[in-house]
Amino acid sequence: MTQQNFHDGELRLQDKTGMRDRIDVMSRHMMRDFMPDEHRIFFEGLEYIFLGTVGGSGLPQATILTGPVGFIRSTDPQTLTIHTGDRRGKAAFDALRVDAPIGVLGLDLSNRRRNRMHGRVAAMDETSLTIRVAQSYGNCPKYINVRDIASRRASATPGDIVTGTVLDNATRDIVRSADTFFIASYVKDGSGAPYEGVDISHRGGQPGFVTVDSPTQITVPDY
Repeated sequence: MTQQNFHDGELRLQDKTGMRDRIDVMSRHMMRDFMPDEHRIFFEGLEYIFLGTVGGSGLPQATILTGPVGFIRSTDPQTLTIHTGDRRGKAAFDALRVDAPIGVLGLDLSNRRRNRMHGRVAAMDETSLTIRVAQSYGNCPKYINVRDIASRRASATPGDIVTGTVLDNATRDIVRSADTFFIASYVKDGSGAPYEGVDISHRGGQPGFVTVDSPTQITVPDY
């Protein structure tokens, strides 16, 4: 792979940290325009998956989808199909269309394994999405906290989605006590390079690693 796999901002950060040459060598082995079989098998065995999309406002959004084993399928190394269920009313999917960029993070919190992919929507209907790969790669397990996801076995009614421009006291408490969160990012510069699109990333640490500076600002260490 060449440096077209990284946008200018990433390259500047690599230069600043003295990591550009090392990352270039690593990327040649890690980054692909297809999913290896072990990644395809991994995705198909998941019961939850994290997606990054671009909302109607043009801002990236992070979301999670859940389902029984088999709700994610890969018929070939270039495509991943997710049975999403009814997406109506879910803001993360309001602007999703065929050829829209989308990011995928597969994460098994029971064993800290994760693989990432981003690409474009190749096909969609009312209850499923098919994604064509642009970049696919694995990540190390560092900073992933092991946990058992038991809520899928409970029959809980989903709560209402709450939006706002400030963090209230309850939300600030949740953020301060969290050891895991997810962030979506979006790059579009008209280059047509593989890095263009949406990414969804995991961030983890000990509770308190995210600090609430004010009702409108949080600070996250980038390890």
